[in-house]
Order: sequence, then C-alpha cells, then structure tokens
Amino acid sequence: MRSKSTSFLGLVALIATLTIAIAHAVPAVAQESSGDRHVVERVEPTYPVLAQRNGLSGTVKLKVLIGPDGKVKSVEVLGGNPVFVDNASASVKKWKWAVADHETTETVQLNFSPRS
Repeated sequence: MRSKSTSFLGLVALIATLTIAIAHAVPAVAQESSGDRHVVERVEPTYPVLAQRNGLSGTVKLKVLIGPDGKVKSVEVLGGNPVFVDNASASVKKWKWAVADHETTETVQLNFSPRS
C-alpha cells in the first residue's frame, strides 16, 4: 500500500511538471495573407511543449471564412505539420477581423519554431 506521503509527492511532481510546461509555452509567428481585410485582434497560438522539447518546427496554412462582423465563421486546414494544426486552428478561431460589407476568405500561415 502506498503511503500518503508518496502519493502527495507524486502529485507535487505532476503539478511542478505542468507548471513548467505551461510557463515555457512559446507563441508561433503568424503571417497574414495579402487580402484586403486585416486582423484587429489576434490570439497567438502556443508552441506545443513536446514539439519544443524535440526541437520541431513547422508551418500550418489555413483558409479562414470571416463574417461581415469580423468574427471567424470557419477554419479549414490547407496543409502543414500535423503537430501544430490544432493549436493553429484554435487560435485563429479567436481572431477578430476588420468589419466588412460581406463575408471574405483569407489565407493565413502560421510558422512554429522553437526558441534557442
């Protein structure tokens, strides 16, 4: 039977590991397309901790459908490194774009690179 102190130490170690992982999250660099609409509020994606530990870098290209109100209606992955797709898509869904008369589609490329 495990002692209470062993269980407690395991919990403390898990919390410490998660805290370090969150503190070392690195944002990606987003590059907008040359479309007419521009981003007015950007949420930068975080760099996955496991990818950072392994020194992985990559790019994700997304097709973004934006409503007239500037809110993202949908995000379609056009290509890129699967390790980064979820973080890229989740962040772009939170972006706000300039208001327009109609829906528009923009292409966004996000580049992920570990810090040295």
